[in-house]
Amino acid sequence: MELEGTVTGGHLVLDGGATLPEGTRFRALPIPPEPPVSELEPEPVAGWFMRDFGQFCGVINDPESPTDLASQHEHYRLGTPKR
Repeated sequence: MELEGTVTGGHLVLDGGATLPEGTRFRALPIPPEPPVSELEPEPVAGWFMRDFGQFCGVINDPESPTDLASQHEHYRLGTPKR
């Protein structure tokens, strides 16, 4: 069972008015507050591009990469026959 609540006046107050029988042992782990939306900075486009597609940038900039990579990408990526 997992319960959540807040500390009020030095006491744990469970959400929804839930109660536990007297003498029940429990473990409370604090949940860090989430930062306000205004403090969240969106990741720059270059960041996600390099993270998700950076592996292809090395292939594109490699002088030994095939010159028909754009037109034959399925062949090089999936191993299908060239068109």
